[in-house]
Amino acid sequence: MAWCCWLLGSWMVNLDIDAPRWISDDALIPASRGMFLSMMLGVGLIWPAWRLSMPLDHDASPGLQTATDLISLLAIAQLVIWPLRALLGWPAVMALLIDTALIVWAGAGALCVWGGLVGRSPASRTMGMAMAAVMLTGGPMLAALTGTVEPARWSGLHVMWTVSNGGLSIAEADAMIIRLAITGLIVGVTLVMMRHHLRPGGPTTV
Repeated sequence: MAWCCWLLGSWMVNLDIDAPRWISDDALIPASRGMFLSMMLGVGLIWPAWRLSMPLDHDASPGLQTATDLISLLAIAQLVIWPLRALLGWPAVMALLIDTALIVWAGAGALCVWGGLVGRSPASRTMGMAMAAVMLTGGPMLAALTGTVEPARWSGLHVMWTVSNGGLSIAEADAMIIRLAITGLIVGVTLVMMRHHLRPGGPTTV
């Protein structure tokens, strides 16, 4: 329900609640890009902050809770991505790129959430939230400090903004797919390593 409210509020803000019923392409495209950015902020920053601030029962599984959240977030997101793709007249590959970017950074957010919950301490939750913030915003901040755009290219925010602009060349799309694949691989390997080193049944039941 909180995710649905976030999406609804984001759409109202980006499209303008007082806008006329018929929206021109000139207004719809920027609104859609803002919506996609809001979705990335939601899965990469807002969700980890919300989940890590919530209490977790002692006998609850952090892994199951995180997986349930993740599946729900991504399933509901499809109800936004694909109708917007049809409305904007984009090719399916554009929606797939946006979907892939969202899945990769939602997975990164899930890694931070699970890592924060499995420690069952305020310190682990703080560390998990810090990791989520760095992964999503660290690239743009580093780019601003160094004056080069390359670090920002690895941020989910930059990927979403670039893809939702449309008109990507084949070379740009290939480079973006490679960065997404590398990021997803890093997230996956880190998750497997953390899972391997944590033992169920003790105070850090996964």
